[in-house]
Amino acid sequence: MIFVTTAKISPAARDEAIAYILNTFNWELELYGLERLRVMLEAQYPQVKWNHPAIFPHDFLKYQENSVQSTARKKYIELVAAVEDVAFADWLARRLSVEGYAVYSQNLPDFIIESEAEILTTQTILIGSVGGLSDPNFLLSIGQRVMDGNSVLLNMDTGAINFPLVLERIPRFEFTHHWISGFKKLLLFLEEKGVPKEEIDGKSTADKN
Repeated sequence: MIFVTTAKISPAARDEAIAYILNTFNWELELYGLERLRVMLEAQYPQVKWNHPAIFPHDFLKYQENSVQSTARKKYIELVAAVEDVAFADWLARRLSVEGYAVYSQNLPDFIIESEAEILTTQTILIGSVGGLSDPNFLLSIGQRVMDGNSVLLNMDTGAINFPLVLERIPRFEFTHHWISGFKKLLLFLEEKGVPKEEIDGKSTADKN
């Protein structure tokens, strides 16, 4: 079910609505507020703006392109973890940083960014264990991120987990026995998807595309 609104929706209200519709009707709610539409137009479908000059004047778009170097937001990978998985999240954030990816996470003191206006999320990584996936607050916080279709799940437990329905349709990587093995598969996924990162010469992979 898709719902488009011009209302300003807080993250908490958005996640609560999605969880309520899923639990009550077993429907996957696609909720499009102004902020989500803006991000989609900037990051996923910028060409759409050129098709609607009455809304996006071409002169303005040309000016925006010319000044992109001074106004562009940095592209980040977001890590989301339950409290009990913070140690692994910190390890993963540091490994991704070494590989050249910009990482932010509200769960990790060294990777918190105060102004989210500076962030353009290119990939969300959800870290799940039995404890985390049974935490209602954690599930509520990841609801909209999963619906955005830009998330992957890292499974931290060797035992059988009954994954919530909302998580069944996203890519999943196993980190149950060997973290390095799972990390290599995750890196391959990020590279194949084209998630931008900084090269040694300081240029972003996004600048080459």
